[in-house]
Parts: sequence; structure tokens; C-alpha cells
Amino acid sequence: TEWTPVACSLVTILAPHASLSCIAPQGYGTKSIMVIVGGLSSNVGWISYAHPSVLSISSSSTTGGPIIIRGLNIFGPTSLWHMHINRTYETVIDIDGGIVLPNDNTTSSSSNITSSSNSTSPSSPSKRHVLSSTSSTTIIIYAHNCTMIIPHASLSCHIPAGIGKNYLVHISIEGHQNDPETDSILFSYNSPSVFALSPPSARGGGLTIYGNNFGTDPAAIKVTMVGLHAPLS
Repeated sequence: TEWTPVACSLVTILAPHASLSCIAPQGYGTKSIMVIVGGLSSNVGWISYAHPSVLSISSSSTTGGPIIIRGLNIFGPTSLWHMHINRTYETVIDIDGGIVLPNDNTTSSSSNITSSSNSTSPSSPSKRHVLSSTSSTTIIIYAHNCTMIIPHASLSCHIPAGIGKNYLVHISIEGHQNDPETDSILFSYNSPSVFALSPPSARGGGLTIYGNNFGTDPAAIKVTMVGLHAPLS
């Protein structure tokens, strides 16, 4: 792509022959810069605009939909913006084949999701004294159809269906990405809610629950009655 040069404004001499300042135009990413004095051009230098940062993010239902990211240094063609969320959880498998998730077992079923696992060396839990291994799994969910709401301040993107909480938020343009750890802003899908019940008889039996934000994976759902976990069919 061939770019049209844009001049800085309000050029001021700070030290004769040695330093100057000017007002740079709005921009994003990394750009070249050249100083022209009396028709003579300098060598080409490079400047990088400040990286974006996230100040807040809205939640979404488990069906997915538009979310709003508010932050700083959010500028540039929306076609160049990329946004995704990710979280990592550990699965502990003991010698008997039982699986324990130290954190909540969050999964998601979407074609826009990828995952990767890394197993650590076996360890011996002090309470059970049996061999176990720990597997670290990262879930990545990519957003799409991002549009600028307020230049430099807010962006809207469409998040796919999913479940879970405490996802790190990543936004970037031309390789300039926010620092999710520094921003400390986490994305969560909406919590489930119950609208109505079709109760079983006193002998027990099928129970139908109506609500929203249940997701689509029965393995990721726990239904609790008086502190007991009800099996799902």
C-alpha cells in the first residue's frame, strides 16, 4: 500500500540545530518519519504510536453477540483490529483415572475456538499419596466483525457462543497489542438464570428447568438440590 505523507504541525525549535518538536497527527502502529530542512531530507526514522489498553469490557450471553471494549489508543481501520479472549485451567488426573479440576471446568463449543494442552511431570499430592499428572489447557475464543464506536475510546466486536468467566482480553492492530496482565480486565459470559421449573413427583424423577445462559455442554453443568448434585441425562 502506498501511503500519502502527512505533515506534523506546530514545529518548534527546542535547541538550535539539535532538537525540535511538533504535533503528530492521529495514527496507529509503527510509521516512518523524515525531517526536511531547506529541501534536504534526513534519513528515515521510525516511531510507534502507543499501544492500546483495555479499561472495561461488557459481558455477553452464552449465545454470543456484540460486546463493547472501552480503552485508550483504540484507533485505526476496523478491518485491521483483532480481538480474542483466553483462559487457562489445570486438570489433575490421579492414578485411579479420576479427574479433578482445581478451577471451574469451563469449556465451549464453537468453531471459532482452539485449545492446546501441556502436561507437567507427575507429582504426589500430600493427602492421597498417589501419583498424578497435571495438564494445562488454554481456551481461545476469537471475536469478529469489530467496528469503531468512538475513535480512540471504544470498539464493538461480536463474540461467539461460549461459557465461563475470567477470560483475559486481547486487542491489537498491526502487531500493537494491549498487555492483558497489566490491564487486569477480565471477560465473563453471563451467569445462568432460572425462569421456571417443571418439578418431579415426591418419588423423584425428571426435572425440567427453563432459563437462559445454560450453554450447550451437559458436562459443564451442575444442578444442585439441597447441596446434592443431580445427574444430567
